[in-house]
Amino acid sequence: MPDKELKCVDCGKPFPFTEGEQKFYAEKQYTEPKRCKPCREAKKAEREQRQGASAPPVPSAVVDDYRDKFNRKRRGRDRDE
Repeated sequence: MPDKELKCVDCGKPFPFTEGEQKFYAEKQYTEPKRCKPCREAKKAEREQRQGASAPPVPSAVVDDYRDKFNRKRRGRDRDE
């Protein structure tokens, strides 16, 4: 099972899905990841912040990219309604 290159649903950048990760995901019967590691960390930090938990700091560039993409999607939906 060779490494795969997947595309992040948040930032659109490609990220590696290694052979070891593929085996782990298969053993746990998980689906393939949708997000690259920086976007997963940003999403997790946002979720923890909403829940009031203290989260490790996330680089501001990642948060800004995530927020920009979210707002673009949101504005697109607003126009469709």
